[in-house]
Amino acid sequence: MKIEVYASQTHVTEKDLRGKNCVVIDTLRATSTIITALANGCEQVIPVEEVGQATQLRISVGESVSVLGGERGGQKIPGFDLGNSPLEYGPEHIYGKTLILTTTNGTLAIRKAEAAMCTYIGAMINATSIARALLKTETDAVLLCAGTEGKFAVEDALSAGYIIHCLRQESQGAPILAEDLAYACEVLYENSREDLMHAAQYGKGYQNLQALGMGQDVTYCLQQDTVPALPLVQDNRIILARQ
Repeated sequence: MKIEVYASQTHVTEKDLRGKNCVVIDTLRATSTIITALANGCEQVIPVEEVGQATQLRISVGESVSVLGGERGGQKIPGFDLGNSPLEYGPEHIYGKTLILTTTNGTLAIRKAEAAMCTYIGAMINATSIARALLKTETDAVLLCAGTEGKFAVEDALSAGYIIHCLRQESQGAPILAEDLAYACEVLYENSREDLMHAAQYGKGYQNLQALGMGQDVTYCLQQDTVPALPLVQDNRIILARQ
C-alpha cells in the first residue's frame, strides 16, 4: 500500500484522489469534532462550506432534529447552536440529531475529497480505527490535511504521522510505502510522540486556540486513540461505518 500526504486541501487535485481511499484530517478541530459527535450518538453530519448554506439546510432538515455547528476564526458563528469545540458535542446536545457543520478549513477539505473512491474522517483520536479500515483493502491512500488557511499545519502532520505509525503496527508485515511527505510526517510523529503538545505549540492552530482560551480543546484533540469511531463520507453526509 502506498501512502501519500498532502499538506492542505489547496495542494490536491481530483486526479490525485481518483481510485484511492482518502482520509481527511483537521486535528484542530473539525475532524476531531465530527468523530466525537458521531461517537456520542449524532445521526449524521452534513458538512457545508458557507454559513448561508448551513442556515438554509437547517430549514429543510428541521430545527427540532438538527444542530447548527461551526466557527469562523476559531469562534462560534453568531446564531449557531454550537461552535467547533469537540467538548461541546456531548450526547445531551447531539444524540439522535443531524449536525450541520461549517468550519474555516475542515469542511472545505471534506468537499475537496469528493473525487476519492472512499473518504474517511480521521484525527489523532481515532488513528487506529482509520488504519484498520485502510488495511482492509489493498488500495493506495491519501491523507489529506486540511491545514490552516491553505497552509501546512503541524498538528495535522502529527496526526498523519500517527496514522502511518498505526498502519505499520497493524499491517502484520505487509509493506507500507510512505512517499516523501508521508515519511516526513511519520518521522515528525516518532520524534514527538512523548510530548505532542510541545511539537504542536509551534503551529498556528495551537497558538490561535490558546489565544482564544481554548487550550482544553488542544489537549483533547492530541490524545491518541481515545475515540475508536470510524466516520465515513457517503452521499455528501458523514455517518459511522461498521468496523
